[in-house]
Amino acid sequence: MIDSLKKRLRNFLTGPLKWPMLFVLSMTGKQLLVLELIGILYKSKRYIAADRMVYLKFKKIRKSLPEDLTPSEENLEMRRKFWEQYLVQNYHAPAVVRLAGIYEQLGHIKAAHHLLYLSVDTHTNNDSVLQHFFLFCVRQRYFDDATILSEFLTDQDRAKLELLRGENPNQLGQDSSDMKSKESSFTKEDLEDSARLNNFCDAISKFFDQLLDRTVYTPGKYPHIVSITFQDITHDNRVKKIASCIGMRGYQSSLICYSDNGKTERGFVGNATVLKLPVDLNLQDRVRSAMHVGPIHEYISNTLKFNLQILRIRRSEIATRERSQKRTKIRLKIFYLVLKVILLKSLLWISNVINSLRIFFTNFFNAGDQVPYSHLQSDHLDYQEIFGPQIEKLEPDLIHVNDFHLVAVGVTAARNLRKKGIKTKIIYDAHELVEGIHHRYSSLWKSEISHFIDHVDGVVCVSELQAETMKKIYGLEQLPTVVANAPYVTGAKSLGPTIKDDLKIDGTLLTYHGWANDSRGVTTIVKALEFLPSDFHIALMVMGVDSYLESLKDLERQIRKKLNLENKRLHFLPYVDPKVLSHYLSSSDATLIGLLPTGDVEQSNHHIAMPNKLYESVQAKVPVITSNMPALTIFVNEHKIGSVYKAGSSSGLAEAVLDYLGSELDKDQIFNDGLLQLCSWEYQIEQLFNLYEETLGDGVHPKKPMTSIDLEFIPFENFTLRER
Repeated sequence: MIDSLKKRLRNFLTGPLKWPMLFVLSMTGKQLLVLELIGILYKSKRYIAADRMVYLKFKKIRKSLPEDLTPSEENLEMRRKFWEQYLVQNYHAPAVVRLAGIYEQLGHIKAAHHLLYLSVDTHTNNDSVLQHFFLFCVRQRYFDDATILSEFLTDQDRAKLELLRGENPNQLGQDSSDMKSKESSFTKEDLEDSARLNNFCDAISKFFDQLLDRTVYTPGKYPHIVSITFQDITHDNRVKKIASCIGMRGYQSSLICYSDNGKTERGFVGNATVLKLPVDLNLQDRVRSAMHVGPIHEYISNTLKFNLQILRIRRSEIATRERSQKRTKIRLKIFYLVLKVILLKSLLWISNVINSLRIFFTNFFNAGDQVPYSHLQSDHLDYQEIFGPQIEKLEPDLIHVNDFHLVAVGVTAARNLRKKGIKTKIIYDAHELVEGIHHRYSSLWKSEISHFIDHVDGVVCVSELQAETMKKIYGLEQLPTVVANAPYVTGAKSLGPTIKDDLKIDGTLLTYHGWANDSRGVTTIVKALEFLPSDFHIALMVMGVDSYLESLKDLERQIRKKLNLENKRLHFLPYVDPKVLSHYLSSSDATLIGLLPTGDVEQSNHHIAMPNKLYESVQAKVPVITSNMPALTIFVNEHKIGSVYKAGSSSGLAEAVLDYLGSELDKDQIFNDGLLQLCSWEYQIEQLFNLYEETLGDGVHPKKPMTSIDLEFIPFENFTLRER
């Protein structure tokens, strides 16, 4: 009888009366009853109505939320706030599960873990919370905790744990060694102790008070350096190494980069905090489309085609209506809509024509000269909109701009900060030479760099030849600082199999690792098998387009057929961990670099390039056979670590290999400690730190020693917990 009355009362409250009750309770200040009302709605599975009430009650907190949150993230934050307030007032197991799920969605893993522990510690006999806690621990790899919790659950749950933990790798499909367990936070005795928390609400209130909001930047005594890059950092080890080492040195290090999944993400790379932001390139597309000057009749034709199709669709809609009164109204609406569309299209067409004519005449009168920079032709405006406010919010002492795409963004942010009295410096890290890029939009990038490079406080590049070329092109007062992208050798491992061990090759092995395409001379390298003895093999550790890689395999088969050879001589291998790369390559007889010339000798990126594979081969003490690109030729000949052949010549490559490997080599003498140090990231990053100190001037600069670094991006929880 009582249960029936409760059910009827609940149905009454969650029915038509819910909104009037919310209004009355809010006006009279009965906030606890408001929370209870929303809780009843959730218990009754009236989720839409409950979410709307949560939105109304907590909409004021939206102003305090980060601006970069998505609508779904805002909704989760407001629901989080509700359940926190609700649980402070009364314990409800489903509410615990809901809040823990919200924490997990938001990435607050520690908070979810601690909340569930508090609940289980108070009410061990609650099966729903136990089950959820168990599955949570399995998902988040708290396997030791899951094992303890399984003691309170069924045999079926224990079997699940064993499977998910990887104790049955045949069923799971992966080795259990890859499933590392996180450190356990409690013991079975903790849950069986009679001295449990007597008041869950008090405990949960204290718990919420201990949550600390974690931001990208925390003030400190050392300068704050913000690195920015236009792309996702997943495969850009140079950017990650710089940001991580800045933090390892003792500077405050933040990294702002592009998010390729369309979501805002926060996390860590080593000691650097990372903010990944989605960027819609709508403004960039508009600027680039305006560069293409087409005939006027083409714009008119496209506009007419568009409007004719809209009219055709609308007329078909009218034909489906039966009553003439409705058809008349629809016709009026359609007429208004068509006029509106035609007007907007006409204005857009006029704008494009004027802009196209302006660009045409500008290019005509400046033929043969550098086209002057115009903000109307800026290629960075989308990043300016998204990255700019975030940089200014951090108020850094120095902005480190990676690559040419964001120089304008960094300079603009530094100028705005200087208006506020913050003397922000800016360094441009040129990963490549803009003048050496052959792209349909390279004129935009060239004009931007020519305009903004005079406003940076320091320039960094990757090779000596690039430094000299940039000083000449841009008229720089000082030679740019060279920071080569060498491997980080601290913590490198010299254990495990080598490349010959994996391939089981007894003959001579030549290797190429990196991106595979024709411009990098990979086809030339494979063709060299025709001119090399039959016991010579080539191993490719590459990424590239599948069709191109298949063409290399076909080419090798044709060579074998031509030479009447049966054994395969071209081998493909996956990438290995950078920490073991030097050891893995050490059994190779030579590394091949086949860059082909592109464009003007002085202003081609291939001519000034110093690829990572060069320094990685030096650390592995493996000779380098390279094409005759100027920067590579100078380095190889100066240090006598290999030989040079004419780019594109397969027979020349084979001859260079045989000549160098046929000579008597003393690897210890060639690859001495001085060369190994020069070709290490530890040495190269010191040049960058010297530039930082010179640029920032007087002040306190940290001098922490370099240790082993981890370049994995780890999303972090926005909340951290103090010790209980």
